[in-house]
Amino acid sequence: MDKDELSIEIKKWAEKMRKEGKMENPTKDHKIALDALQNPLRRDLLKFIGTSSGKTIDEITKEFKMDLTQTKYHLGMLEKSLFIEHKDDLYILTPRGKGYINAVDWWGYDIE
Repeated sequence: MDKDELSIEIKKWAEKMRKEGKMENPTKDHKIALDALQNPLRRDLLKFIGTSSGKTIDEITKEFKMDLTQTKYHLGMLEKSLFIEHKDDLYILTPRGKGYINAVDWWGYDIE
């Protein structure tokens, strides 16, 4: 996906999130995102999830050697900040998550 396609995808997704009431206050939304990304483990989780078309909670728990409670906590932070979503037993990057990986933390990762 090139940068123009990603930009279009992000704009469409952001509009959908606003309509669903998930992005009402830009200041609050920005703080939630920054809080989620402050933790290096969560940034690594984003990269891991982005290396495929999705990861199960078991794959994530095993890869990062966490217990299920820890895994759910960190994934919950990333979901709340709209970087990932849970679909059909898989955690996948949202357009915001893809944008982060593409713009900030892409070193050695090809996102799907």
